[in-house]
Amino acid sequence: MLIKIFNKIRPNTDVASSNDIVSDYGLDSFDILEIIAMIEDMYNIQLNLTNISINDFKTFESIERFIELNSKAKQ
Repeated sequence: MLIKIFNKIRPNTDVASSNDIVSDYGLDSFDILEIIAMIEDMYNIQLNLTNISINDFKTFESIERFIELNSKAKQ
Protein backbone atom coordinates (compact mmCIF):
# COMPACT_ATOMS: atom_id res chain seq x y z
CA MET A 1 0.00 0.00 0.00
CA LEU A 2 2.79 2.45 0.79
CA ILE A 3 4.28 1.92 -2.65
CA LYS A 4 0.97 3.00 -4.21
CA ILE A 5 1.07 6.20 -2.16
CA PHE A 6 4.62 6.99 -3.25
CA ASN A 7 3.83 6.22 -6.87
CA LYS A 8 1.13 8.91 -6.72
CA ILE A 9 3.72 11.41 -5.48
CA ARG A 10 6.56 10.26 -7.77
CA PRO A 11 5.12 8.17 -10.63
CA ASN A 12 7.30 5.60 -12.39
CA THR A 13 9.90 5.35 -9.64
CA ASP A 14 11.29 2.33 -7.81
CA VAL A 15 10.95 3.59 -4.27
CA ALA A 16 10.83 0.09 -2.80
CA SER A 17 14.58 -0.39 -3.19
CA SER A 18 15.56 3.04 -1.82
CA ASN A 19 17.57 3.46 1.37
CA ASP A 20 16.67 7.15 1.57
CA ILE A 21 13.38 7.92 -0.12
CA VAL A 22 13.48 11.61 0.80
CA SER A 23 16.90 12.28 -0.75
CA ASP A 24 16.67 9.82 -3.63
CA TYR A 25 13.38 11.25 -4.89
CA GLY A 26 13.64 14.86 -3.73
CA LEU A 27 10.63 14.82 -1.43
CA ASP A 28 9.89 18.14 0.21
CA SER A 29 7.70 19.06 3.18
CA PHE A 30 4.60 19.35 1.00
CA ASP A 31 5.19 15.84 -0.35
CA ILE A 32 5.54 14.52 3.21
CA LEU A 33 2.27 16.20 4.24
CA GLU A 34 0.54 14.70 1.21
CA ILE A 35 1.93 11.26 2.10
CA ILE A 36 0.71 11.64 5.68
CA ALA A 37 -2.78 12.60 4.49
CA MET A 38 -2.90 9.62 2.13
CA ILE A 39 -1.72 7.23 4.85
CA GLU A 40 -4.38 8.53 7.24
CA ASP A 41 -7.10 8.14 4.60
CA MET A 42 -5.94 4.75 3.34
CA TYR A 43 -5.65 3.18 6.80
CA ASN A 44 -8.46 5.22 8.42
CA ILE A 45 -6.14 6.41 11.17
CA GLN A 46 -4.97 9.66 12.67
CA LEU A 47 -1.23 10.15 13.09
CA ASN A 48 0.25 12.00 16.04
CA LEU A 49 2.65 14.47 14.41
CA THR A 50 4.07 15.95 17.60
CA ASN A 51 7.47 14.30 17.28
CA ILE A 52 7.65 13.84 13.52
CA SER A 53 11.06 13.83 11.88
CA ILE A 54 12.22 13.64 8.28
CA ASN A 55 14.03 10.45 9.34
CA ASP A 56 10.60 8.84 9.84
CA PHE A 57 10.17 8.91 6.05
CA LYS A 58 13.57 7.68 4.83
CA THR A 59 12.58 4.05 4.25
CA PHE A 60 9.42 1.99 4.17
CA GLU A 61 10.52 0.35 7.41
CA SER A 62 10.87 3.72 9.16
CA ILE A 63 7.46 4.82 7.84
CA GLU A 64 5.84 1.60 9.07
CA ARG A 65 7.49 2.04 12.48
CA PHE A 66 6.27 5.65 12.64
CA ILE A 67 2.72 4.54 11.81
CA GLU A 68 2.80 1.80 14.46
CA LEU A 69 4.05 4.15 17.17
CA ASN A 70 2.01 7.24 16.29
CA SER A 71 -1.39 6.14 15.04
CA LYS A 72 -4.83 5.71 16.47
CA ALA A 73 -8.13 4.82 14.84
CA LYS A 74 -10.17 7.76 13.60
CA GLN A 75 -13.17 8.48 15.75
